[in-house]
Amino acid sequence: MHLSRRAISRRTGVALIAVAVLVATAGVAFAGTITTPTGNPFVVPGDSAGNPVAFTVVASGYTPGTQVSVEQCDGVAQTTSGWSPTEHCDLGSSPSPVLVDSTGKATFPSNDPNRAFTPFKGESPQSLFNCLSPNGPAMTPSNGLPDYRNCKIRTSTNNTAVTADQAFLNIQLPEAVASTTTTASTTTTASTTTTASTTTTASTTTTASTTTTTIPATTTTTTVPQNGTPAGSCTGGKLLGKMVGTDAANPGLTDQTHRVTISATLLTDLAAKTKIGGTCSGLVVPTDNPGGPIPATLHPSAYALKLSGIGSCASTAAARTADGTKAGAFALSGKLNIKMAELDSLGKPFNTQAYVVVKGFDPGATDLLQFSGIITKGPSVGATVSGKLYLDAVSKIAPAVKPPAGTGYQYDATTAGHCTDGTANNASMLQAQLGDGTSLAGTAGVPGLSFSYAPAGSPSGGSCTGAKLLGKMVGTDPGNLGLTDQTHRVTSSVALLTDLGTKTKIGGTCSGLVVPTDNPGGPIPATLHPAAYALKLSGIGSCASSAAARTADGTKANAFPLSGKLSVKMTELDSLGKPFTAQAYVMAALDPTSTDVLLFTGIVTKGASAGATVTGKLYLDAVSKITPAVKPPAGTGYQYDATTAGHCTDGTANNASMLQAQLGSGTSLAGTPGVTGLAFGYSPAS
Repeated sequence: MHLSRRAISRRTGVALIAVAVLVATAGVAFAGTITTPTGNPFVVPGDSAGNPVAFTVVASGYTPGTQVSVEQCDGVAQTTSGWSPTEHCDLGSSPSPVLVDSTGKATFPSNDPNRAFTPFKGESPQSLFNCLSPNGPAMTPSNGLPDYRNCKIRTSTNNTAVTADQAFLNIQLPEAVASTTTTASTTTTASTTTTASTTTTASTTTTASTTTTTIPATTTTTTVPQNGTPAGSCTGGKLLGKMVGTDAANPGLTDQTHRVTISATLLTDLAAKTKIGGTCSGLVVPTDNPGGPIPATLHPSAYALKLSGIGSCASTAAARTADGTKAGAFALSGKLNIKMAELDSLGKPFNTQAYVVVKGFDPGATDLLQFSGIITKGPSVGATVSGKLYLDAVSKIAPAVKPPAGTGYQYDATTAGHCTDGTANNASMLQAQLGDGTSLAGTAGVPGLSFSYAPAGSPSGGSCTGAKLLGKMVGTDPGNLGLTDQTHRVTSSVALLTDLGTKTKIGGTCSGLVVPTDNPGGPIPATLHPAAYALKLSGIGSCASSAAARTADGTKANAFPLSGKLSVKMTELDSLGKPFTAQAYVMAALDPTSTDVLLFTGIVTKGASAGATVTGKLYLDAVSKITPAVKPPAGTGYQYDATTAGHCTDGTANNASMLQAQLGSGTSLAGTPGVTGLAFGYSPAS
């Protein structure tokens, strides 16, 4: 399978979502208009629980034969300065694009399983914002994302950029339908009782991107480098972080565990009037900039780091003992976007975007944060992130120094001391400097962030093996609607297979995932038994996995790696009586040493081992349903489809359509041995 490294949101709840993908489109003749449905706003139909249901969307004014997409956006007006669809719309809400007919119409029928548009209500699939009904409860207090009751839908020929043909329609999401009970009395009077039920979905982290990332199209077939390949590093930057917490008495990052959001951007050298961005080295490889230079060194012109979670600044044994709410701690996570001064071959600044998790303070210091993550867009996409940045309290220098010098901020030793002194409720860190080198508190050798295609640091011993999963592929090739030998947009939805003989899910085991902080007050099971897997991957790729097949893939230049979220729900319960769950953001690409093995890279974003990086392999083999079914039931009900597998490698174009596949570890259905499964590791502590 050709799943390119070239061209990947963020955490959500236990529900699984697909992530953003780029769609290649042609030009348009004039502006589009949404003609169906009508209304301003259009009241979205819903079921009895208030969940939106699909409705037909028709947009006119497009060039016949081009592709048009539909997606859901927040309530920010598109005329707002700096508005971009990658920040204000959610690509995870977009179904497969449609071809414009001869009259210029793009139709998304409500009964088409691949192209029907179903709005979301609540947190967006990529956790960018919340879309709510007029009377639905606010969600910002629970997940930190902005609430909108005036969301809209957008049609366009490009989901990732502002276009002249984009069209919008305001929508109103449905309320829960009131249930009515009528009881007849012995007289002619009826009594009516109406009860409205509301369901609120809560999640725990916030991620935001403040810049628009554009990825040049690749013109070659590429694969993820082998494990152990270094990618690069970023050092020398100085950032100002602003903390907003939920402790009413101390609204910053305090010595008591509370929900907090940290937003960080580059500091300015006041004398030079330049941002203190440092340098990034070794990030760009040839496939990151086809037709252009490969700069060895990049100079960041902007950082945007936003982390949310539940934590405190308590970083000594005494301070942690005095932290009365530490049992509720939840790792801070979010997105890091680095915009460079250098331009790519399309004249756009290089941008590196990563999903990162801060597991906590380095146990060897009081002011160092440990980072793990994965690069999701831009140079070195798919590489893992590891390293450390210091976090030191600062205060603004007042009155300002004349002439201007430094950054305008100074080390706040008093606040830093309150975070470590063991006295409860005396610390509130509102501002902090982040960076590498020597911290403001004097901690030396802070390494900054590094990027690699190897697991980040020593393994934690965690792994998941033995599961057998069924993947169903839905693609946009009108002739072959699965995963084909020609690169097209495709989504794969994966769940556990069932042993028909025992009527049990084939979940295998996960070992070494749970650590004491994952289950305070409860047992630490060494082995977990998955009851359910939910993996959904989206991207632009093909099943072409031999040299001949890749040569015959006429659209391979459009390739964009498959990425999405993996959620593994266990049988075992935590101390709160809820199943252990591990949720990860992952990317998949072809192992260059095999024709049916996928390399996975990612990061655990929630649950057991939050913050650990994910690496490993799963095979992907075409299967077909056994008909008639075996009596008595045995196996999984599916068998290896050697014909489809062969069509993916034979070099004959347009003869392959893989609609279903089995994924797993061990020996693949095609006979590839030693497929490792997935492993989890942490960045080194020192």
